[in-house]
Amino acid sequence: MPSSNSTQNGEMAKALTLYVVGFTSVLMVYSIYTHIKTLQSTIPERAIDLRSLSLLTKSDNINLQNSAAKIVLERSMQEDFLASIIQACRTTETAESVIMGISALQLLSRTVVTQLCTAITVEANKKKLVDAGALDVLVGVLKRDEEDIPESTHRSSAVALCDLIQSHDDRKIHILEIGVLDPLKRILTSETIRNNELKYWSLMVLHQVSLSEPFHRPLITNGFVAILAKMARMTFGNTNMPKFCMQSLVRVIASVDQVEARAILTELLDYNIVSLISVCLRSDDVELIYWAAGLMHEFVLKDVAAAEFRQIKGVQTILLSLLTADEMYISRVVLRTIKFMAHGQGIEEQFRLEMVRTGLITKIMHCLTSDDDDVRYWAILCIHDCAGQVEAQPDILSATEFPIMLELGSSNKSQASAYVADILSLICCLNSNNNNLAPHSEAIVATLNSLLMWEEPEIQYNAAGALFNMMAMSGEFELLAYVKIVSLRC
Repeated sequence: MPSSNSTQNGEMAKALTLYVVGFTSVLMVYSIYTHIKTLQSTIPERAIDLRSLSLLTKSDNINLQNSAAKIVLERSMQEDFLASIIQACRTTETAESVIMGISALQLLSRTVVTQLCTAITVEANKKKLVDAGALDVLVGVLKRDEEDIPESTHRSSAVALCDLIQSHDDRKIHILEIGVLDPLKRILTSETIRNNELKYWSLMVLHQVSLSEPFHRPLITNGFVAILAKMARMTFGNTNMPKFCMQSLVRVIASVDQVEARAILTELLDYNIVSLISVCLRSDDVELIYWAAGLMHEFVLKDVAAAEFRQIKGVQTILLSLLTADEMYISRVVLRTIKFMAHGQGIEEQFRLEMVRTGLITKIMHCLTSDDDDVRYWAILCIHDCAGQVEAQPDILSATEFPIMLELGSSNKSQASAYVADILSLICCLNSNNNNLAPHSEAIVATLNSLLMWEEPEIQYNAAGALFNMMAMSGEFELLAYVKIVSLRC
């Protein structure tokens, strides 16, 4: 009779065997299931021919459309298919072949379409196109001006080219080396081309090139400054084209030395650029206004046609509205523009009076509250140029930011101490300012005292001059200044 232990061991072995067999069976079934699912998901896609896919892309079912487009695009990006597309675009091929090939390249280069290709990223997709030679064939097609190549195909080439070179200087270098500027110049200056989209996208390619400083020299030497000026005026009704022209001009001018910049700006005057900037400053397009202000800034800083810009009707109100936006970059540009427009003794005086009338002085004082050092510095310089205008002094003294100006004057970090000392010497010599000076009398004397301790003779001289001017005034200013002078003698 078998023992109970041996019986128990046999049953455990049998149970273990059954468990292993069952587990293995489950794994096999799951493996077969997943394999079938994989075949089901891949075999139909491979089996669908291009004609059927073409019909599916025109389906009323949006899901079928997207799925078919995804399959077509993924196939197109495969090495053998992509090589065929590139070959179809070459100048040796027939016009019909080029037209179809360029249409395919434009579709593949567009970000909005390539997002359907979930297997590869948009940037990787573009790199694959560039590596396959897309830039060469696109520029090659732009160079072809035969009648059998329609303007719509040239437009598609420009669109694809713009997408592929964006944010890639190496690609911009390549298209410049293979001569992209010649066809762009021909298209943008042509009087027979009626396709506005072709001109727009050609301008966009030019704009992409202008975004990189190393490429400004070829644009200048090939006459594109004049072309951009003409395009800005001719396309003013367009939403974007004048804006991109202005932006490109500002970038080119800002990248060259003073002498060359003045020459370029003088050339722009031949295209009535001042009146165009004046119109753009009144536009509803905020970006166009900013770039027009940027171009005016270049003219005024280089002292080219500055008097004409001062005479633009309502220019002070325009500058005031730009400062009201409280954007750091545009505030710097506007304040520098104001400083150079307000400086001088001739027509500049009328400009400063209009600044007072429009409330621009008050707004400049408010700029002293900015967190940006450059904005505060240029605000001080603007105030300095206006402080000698008696009509402007009440706005300076009554501003709630006046104590901030005093703090900046005694700060070693602001680099504005000499200007603040000069401002105080100008406004502390008129008895008519007594009432406005009263709330700040002790702070002014304390600031002047700190400025007298500086090593720079100019700062000491202006501070001492302000104290002596205060002695000529009546009331507590005379007493405070006298006490300060006596303490200095001691």
